[in-house]
Amino acid sequence: MGTSPKVGATHFAILAANYLSGVKRQKTALIEWGAQGDFAKIGRLCAGRSAMERLERRSGEPFRVLDVDYYKEAGGAQLLSCLSAGYGRIVLDFGAPGAGHVEFVQCGTQFLIGSLSEWQLDAFWAFNRQHAHKKNRWKTLVAFGSEESRIEAERRLGVAVGRIPLSVDAFAIDYPLMHWFDQLFG
Repeated sequence: MGTSPKVGATHFAILAANYLSGVKRQKTALIEWGAQGDFAKIGRLCAGRSAMERLERRSGEPFRVLDVDYYKEAGGAQLLSCLSAGYGRIVLDFGAPGAGHVEFVQCGTQFLIGSLSEWQLDAFWAFNRQHAHKKNRWKTLVAFGSEESRIEAERRLGVAVGRIPLSVDAFAIDYPLMHWFDQLFG
């Protein structure tokens, strides 16, 4: 889950799903929780317009990109379906805080994605103040902001704040990113 919109939560979810599928060879589902609309855009570009038109007639069906099954604008019904469909891993993209918070805290592994860029710091601190009692339940990661800001965030929060390595393509897992995910998922 992102601490606010546009901090890289969806990019991270796609990276994680591609790592789990492409590197770890696990059957992987990626669920866009709620009506964010990003996966519909991905589907039109990657799966093709005609494939997406067919899927729109069959509600709840995924489209596939690089062996990852994408469920767009999904919720509890699709999650239950995925749980019984034999997926080795299910990645939930909650985007920014909102309707999926209850489901987020029930996930086995939770990643909080934030940004330490100056224009997003207020949202990062506000989210962490509001949820301070839960801070040890998730791994806090940032993609943006200075190293000094990351160190200050660790000091103020009292938890590790990891840096997501630069990845310009969420569908490509290079060796340094593979090594980073190996350590993250340990």
